[in-house]
Amino acid sequence: MAPRYSRRYRRFVLRDRRLGIFYCFELRGVVIHAVCDLRQDRETILRHLTN
Repeated sequence: MAPRYSRRYRRFVLRDRRLGIFYCFELRGVVIHAVCDLRQDRETILRHLTN
């Protein structure tokens, strides 16, 4: 299990540390919401997750 990134999402950082997989747990299982470039600022990443 990856650490929490925000209240709802967890972030798994890939080996090269450039990409992160953002996911959460729901009744139907683990749901991947986004794969983002981690060089972006936090506000931009959160905007991608909430849209």
